[in-house]
Amino acid sequence: NGGLARVYDLIKKTRAELPNNNTIMLDNGDILYDYTTEYIFSSDQEAIQPILQAIKYMGYDAITLGNHEFDYGYDYLLHQLDGSGLMDITVVSNLTDAKTGKHPFLEDMIITRKAKTRSGKEVEIKIGIIGQTIPNLTSKTHSYVGILTGEDMVENARKQAAKLKEKGADVIIALSHTGIRPEN
Repeated sequence: NGGLARVYDLIKKTRAELPNNNTIMLDNGDILYDYTTEYIFSSDQEAIQPILQAIKYMGYDAITLGNHEFDYGYDYLLHQLDGSGLMDITVVSNLTDAKTGKHPFLEDMIITRKAKTRSGKEVEIKIGIIGQTIPNLTSKTHSYVGILTGEDMVENARKQAAKLKEKGADVIIALSHTGIRPEN
């Protein structure tokens, strides 16, 4: 009811009500998924999608990618993330390059905040971020066979959580784009 502009008003209001650094903003994927995305993709593949520009402007701390970000092809996705300035906050822990085995996006992230408790004491919190998408990335317009390899989310989350704990994370958040349906 009101779209992203209304949501941003609520986010600004919430941030103003809390001590500085006591909030984080995250996205769980499928950002590029609607008629507008299709229209821009079809009209001008060099144009950066406005929703990605808005996310950058709003100050998200981390995002992961849903399966629909991959619908438009790998090169297009990389261009969109680079062009919007979001590549440095894009965490996808369970995808690797099929040829090199390296993570094409951030494998994980630690956000360090000096937050204030209710009593006014300042504490440092290290928030570990895991990002996961559906491991099978075949989509309506592009096949990722031989390009990207997906790992099972549960196995990946266990492995990534252990790594983040070793790096000193106090809290771990898993942004897992799982979809909604019965477990197989």
